Amino acid sequence: MADMIKSEKDDNLSLPKATVSKLIKEVLPEGVKCSTETRDLILECCVETRKTIAAEHVIKALNELGFNEYTQKVSEVYDKHKEEASAKPSKSKKFEGNKPPEQLLREQQLLFAQAKSAYQSNNNGGEQQQPPTE
Repeated sequence: MADMIKSEKDDNLSLPKATVSKLIKEVLPEGVKCSTETRDLILECCVETRKTIAAEHVIKALNELGFNEYTQKVSEVYDKHKEEASAKPSKSKKFEGNKPPEQLLREQQLLFAQAKSAYQSNNNGGEQQQPPTE
């Protein structure tokens, strides 16, 4: 009876398999596949106390489970991934211009004034054009 209650709790705490599969596909580089067993293990880890599985966790688990022959290859792939990730420009970087904000504001105001002038000259001296009547 206690096993049944524990099993129900575990089922309620786990993420949907489709969601985990989608996340795995998004995270893995193109051309890399993830086996069903690996997905199941990741899903099981989601039920555990870990919120994030780092490469160090995977390497430690491989060593503890007796898969020492895989740790070097995993480490190599992880190091390569870190190099590739650091080579990509960060999307979170903000504008890093050399001009002070005051100069940027003056340039923006000048551009707005030029656009307004061009708009007004194209619209017959600033008069609003009437939409065509049908």
